[in-house]
Amino acid sequence: MLVYYREAAPEIYDAITLLCQKAKFSPRIVDTPRSWQSLLTMVEAEEGIALIPHCVQYLRSNDIVFRRLRESACHVDALIVWRSKGLTRVQQSFLDLIRSRRTEFQKHINKT
Repeated sequence: MLVYYREAAPEIYDAITLLCQKAKFSPRIVDTPRSWQSLLTMVEAEEGIALIPHCVQYLRSNDIVFRRLRESACHVDALIVWRSKGLTRVQQSFLDLIRSRRTEFQKHINKT
């Protein structure tokens, strides 16, 4: 199994290993690449399989198969970040949207 470099994303690494524990197996981790593209390249080169965040699939190649796990199987907290020295209009609009829908997001989080 290939797992993304823990020091770069400990939440993802830990969520993947916890998911394996819940499935009652201990993964044999053969490598921990330091970029998502490298991880996918290694999968394509048949060096292993990987569990990845949904968004990484957009880096795909035609030689890789992506399959979604059951919706409730694994959740990783997401954070919104931005530069502290001022916001562009687009960034401000995005933050306004997120803030205006905070209640909806919270309801979804509490369901899972």
